[in-house]
Amino acid sequence: MYILAEVIWWLLLVFGCSVAVLGIVLVFKSIPNKAIDGLSKANEEPVDSVEMAEEFGTLAEEKY
Repeated sequence: MYILAEVIWWLLLVFGCSVAVLGIVLVFKSIPNKAIDGLSKANEEPVDSVEMAEEFGTLAEEKY
């Protein structure tokens, strides 16, 4: 009976660790894809640098 409990314990331990590792790998694989998608979407819209500079200047004046 003790051997059966030991085998079940090790099987659960190995299964749990493999599921945890798989989850971590999937999370880290999806992060770069989301970052790349975000960058490509950001590059689609034209940016008016004068407008951005004015906004930054206004925000800086309000802050200080």
